[in-house]
Amino acid sequence: MSYTPPVEQLDSDIPQTHAYHRPPAGSASRSPCPGLNTLANHGYIPRSGSDLSFFELFRAIAFVYNLSYPLALLLTTGGFATCGRLSWAPADRTTPSWPPARHAPWPTRIALLLVALAKTALRAVPTLTLDLNALSARGAAKIAHDAALVHADGGRTAPCAPSPPLVARLLACAGAQGLGLHELARYHAGRERDAPPLSGLHAQIAAAECSLVWQVLHYCPPSALAPVPREGEKKEAGDTLETAECVVSASRLEQWLGEERLPDGWWEPAGVRPAQTIGVLQTRSLANRIEKLGQAQSLTYNRAPSSSGDGAC
Repeated sequence: MSYTPPVEQLDSDIPQTHAYHRPPAGSASRSPCPGLNTLANHGYIPRSGSDLSFFELFRAIAFVYNLSYPLALLLTTGGFATCGRLSWAPADRTTPSWPPARHAPWPTRIALLLVALAKTALRAVPTLTLDLNALSARGAAKIAHDAALVHADGGRTAPCAPSPPLVARLLACAGAQGLGLHELARYHAGRERDAPPLSGLHAQIAAAECSLVWQVLHYCPPSALAPVPREGEKKEAGDTLETAECVVSASRLEQWLGEERLPDGWWEPAGVRPAQTIGVLQTRSLANRIEKLGQAQSLTYNRAPSSSGDGAC
């Protein structure tokens, strides 16, 4: 199975404010995180991906992906703390000019002078901003990590574009029936075996990536009403979504991780967007569960040839 990235396009059927547009490689700042790139490609954060403010990014990830404020705060703080930079506020083009028109009354002149002085003072204070491509920096205290779901390993910086062979491998795992949590865990365990050894921090981040992908994209058919433990597997609390028939469809994986756009039907009533808010504790708990499932898998992981992208979980 092969995967070819889609041609960049602007969907004229969607309001242009948040229409999907994936810029040509190198023309905009992008990160190794498909979720953040998706926000930029849809205009929920500046499409340039540069000079993002803290609350700009915080509001976008909380709103679009229905993350709890604590989780959105944790993710945003991690990005800014490790990869943010101090910058000077750009000049405000709406700042009233000084001196004002000769006919302006003195109270107006004084008010405009105070506003101009305040704007000038604020521009003299550095602010913390973030460029998406800064998140590709590698290091012990950085977020970028190997063993990502669809991004290649190695290099001085993490790649900011998904790897077509890895996308194809993940889609092969999903197949026609979709990607279950056990298949996701097995794929993640295989990526860890293929990658250079991860530090404890980066192993947690890699597992959290899987957890968020599952929580954001999975769906459960009506028949998935109760836990159904697999043969020889001990039933655990909270296993309903993990051992029943809930899956992530290949189309959702391809659109969000491969094309870096919101899956079809995202904003529709009862659509793809998570109906329940995703929180910190459930994300960490599911990440731990995914790690345990991956370690328990006894199936052999076959590495896909990098030239073709063919492979299995």
